[in-house]
Amino acid sequence: MRASGQQTLRFKTKNSGKKRLENYEFNQEKSRQLAEMIIMHEYPLCMVDHVRFAQSVSGLNPVLK
Repeated sequence: MRASGQQTLRFKTKNSGKKRLENYEFNQEKSRQLAEMIIMHEYPLCMVDHVRFAQSVSGLNPVLK
């Protein structure tokens, strides 16, 4: 196992509906790219209410809702 960054555990639901526990490692670079995209394209702040945005943020850190 790689110990390069902070890791946490999360539950992941498979298509079958079964849940499993897995490691999750936060990726600062992906988070930074999302922030840069929002700033560069001057997206409105209300975009945080969009379903796809919530899914993107969840992919960065599943703890965030």
